[in-house]
Amino acid sequence: IFAYLHTLESLYDGFHLLDANRRFLIWNRGAESLLGHSTPEMLGRDWSCRLLGYRDLEGGEITDDDCPLQHAVDSGRTTMFQMEARRADGHSVRVELQAVPLFDESGTLQGVAEVYRDLARSGGKRPQEFRELKLAATRDALTNVANRGELETQLTAMVGEFARNPREPFSVIFADADHFKRVNDTYGHQVGDRVLIDLAKLFTRETYSGELVGRYGGEEFVILCPGTDLEQAVRRAERLRNTLSETKIGGIDRLKITSSFGVAQVEPGDSVESLLRRADKALYMAKENGRDRTCSLTNVDLLHEGRPKTASDEPTDPLLFTNSFSAVVASEMVVYKLGGFVSDHKAVLSEVTTERVIMRIGRSSWLPSFSWTPPPPPVEIELIMAGLSDSRAKSGSQRLRISTKVRPQGWVRDSRVFQHRAQQLVRELKQYFAAE
Repeated sequence: IFAYLHTLESLYDGFHLLDANRRFLIWNRGAESLLGHSTPEMLGRDWSCRLLGYRDLEGGEITDDDCPLQHAVDSGRTTMFQMEARRADGHSVRVELQAVPLFDESGTLQGVAEVYRDLARSGGKRPQEFRELKLAATRDALTNVANRGELETQLTAMVGEFARNPREPFSVIFADADHFKRVNDTYGHQVGDRVLIDLAKLFTRETYSGELVGRYGGEEFVILCPGTDLEQAVRRAERLRNTLSETKIGGIDRLKITSSFGVAQVEPGDSVESLLRRADKALYMAKENGRDRTCSLTNVDLLHEGRPKTASDEPTDPLLFTNSFSAVVASEMVVYKLGGFVSDHKAVLSEVTTERVIMRIGRSSWLPSFSWTPPPPPVEIELIMAGLSDSRAKSGSQRLRISTKVRPQGWVRDSRVFQHRAQQLVRELKQYFAAE
């Protein structure tokens, strides 16, 4: 905690620390100077927006239920706003405020830090040294690029700025190392870690100084590109992809690493979630179309998702089965329907988000995969769910479009047997959702 507080002292213009009951525990010298309240005056007092005079940049009052601190506590992650705070002398100061929830190892909230940057002092811009110090406190431990929390914090700020000034575009690039599991299985996790470190170094070296490279999770990286439209971002991703093909990665001569890229540009009405979802879908298009390529998506493209580009029931890859279907489902029933399928098939969930579910069905055995001998060999099923507008849906229900991908787990003797099993599983999944 003391190292963290030292970082805050050097990084921001002021900060204070609250306990779990929102009482002031620390009020540093920077906060004294910025807001005019002395430390003895603040320690032990109950925090409130009214006490600190929080208002939005248009002068509207910010309530305790709709403030950065409450958003941070509700979401469990850092929240950043640009706003006004009232000094002790009655004057207002424009600040960038970050609310950082502090949890213990059990996930219990122990307190919240609120940190300030004086927008007037920095001219509304982040100086380079501020950016470097800020990233130093939010690095991925393995690759030393930005971590997921920092990516989402910065992206939240960029989406907010675009909403205020839509003339300045930006784009998001997703990059995912191809066949990374095979690298780990063949060469071991030490080489796999070296691959991730080398990829992070390459992406950092090949991007511009204003761009932010981060590790989103696993072998997936995200690059935030300010002032960059979709066409420029696609060219940038292609440059990264081509550079990667000519670069030794992982420290092994015979190891060939490629990456797939998905690109999306912010559009009017976008949220952080919708922009990331579009870039992520573009990435999976690149994977689905052969890997080692770049794909991009716009909202216009998504409007035509229902028109299949190829027959999804007859995939060109014999070891990949893809299908999509629609269903009108009561919002609260989605979890129960999925839960029933998971329970009945004794599936193991490996990833669950609001948009994606990945599960494994079956267990490995010494028998060749997809033989007719029970129990059936394992497969991985990925579901990507997107809500669609539908006037036919009753109140409280939503129309979902569910895209499925089924892949075998292990050696496959007969791809036709795999395709038959995959079709059977997806057919059963449709029955759970009463698909159209």
